[in-house]
Amino acid sequence: MPDALQQLLQWSTSNSGNSSATAAAPKEDAAPALSTSGSTAAAPVQPKKFDTAILDHIMGKSEAVIMREKLAIAVDEDQDLSERIMAMDDFEMATGELVESIDNATDMQNMGLWPKVLDLLNDKQDPIIKLACWICGTAIQNNPKAQEAFHSHKPMSKLYSIISSIHPTDSNIQISNSTRAKAVYSLSAALKHWPAAVADLSSDADRGWATLRDGLSDPDVTVRRKIAFLLSTLLLQSDDYTDAGVIIENPVTSTSPNKTVQKMAETKVLDALIRSLVKPLPMGPDGDISEPDWDLQEKCTRALVSALERGGLDAEQRKVLQDLWKGWKMDKEWDEVGYTEAEAQEALKLL
Repeated sequence: MPDALQQLLQWSTSNSGNSSATAAAPKEDAAPALSTSGSTAAAPVQPKKFDTAILDHIMGKSEAVIMREKLAIAVDEDQDLSERIMAMDDFEMATGELVESIDNATDMQNMGLWPKVLDLLNDKQDPIIKLACWICGTAIQNNPKAQEAFHSHKPMSKLYSIISSIHPTDSNIQISNSTRAKAVYSLSAALKHWPAAVADLSSDADRGWATLRDGLSDPDVTVRRKIAFLLSTLLLQSDDYTDAGVIIENPVTSTSPNKTVQKMAETKVLDALIRSLVKPLPMGPDGDISEPDWDLQEKCTRALVSALERGGLDAEQRKVLQDLWKGWKMDKEWDEVGYTEAEAQEALKLL
């Protein structure tokens, strides 16, 4: 394609001449002028139609147009995998720019894009599933309007399936660890600051809570860390909503367990957090690293202290955590889990 600016200049020059010719042309109801040879004068030249693709090239397409075009490539299974991946990368970037403004948060819903994006979670290619999780997380994180649109399509069960796909399933698709970690990212974006988070996790016989509980013993440490951090976040935000999901204007921490803490106890999530501290899984690709994963330990500790502050640990759980806490004091490992000595002493008083 010739240079776009050159095309625009040529079109402008050509049609500025046509405009003069048109202005000088006789009116329709006037008699045609005769030339010296007796023939009628030539009709004015009509302006050439402008190719709007030139402006697209110069000005750039809108995010909405880019998203439609890229998604059309992404969902086309006849396209090469590399082309689909590139299209989804571009779509994710456009999505990120689009939802930076809260006013644009519902555009994916208004354009009818959510069903197509969510269908990609069922794709036959692991890289496509991973990118679909990434797009979902980018579109909805910290965005209540986008979260609402996302949840209206009932996508949670599919995210649970991807995260727990290390277990035998009927699917012949091999889901990678990195894809499962990206599904946790999407799940986290769907639940953070979402009033109905507890209800979503509790549906279908507490399937969501079971996924989080089992994820704490996942073979992949990245999945374990992400889930521990999500649990800590859910506990912290539980002060902001009533059990029915209604926002509390002036939240006050209570020693009486709220719905979030109760569900974590009922579904053995709290037990799984304690087990992650007391009996941590081996580290390294071959499981030959004995050094604790202090990043995971810190996230689990934060979650358990948050549960403790909300009256969520029974006597046995308190005793186990107390013994572990005292051992950290002796070995001067409190700082390894991100606590100053003063903070650790305060937590120990609660135990």
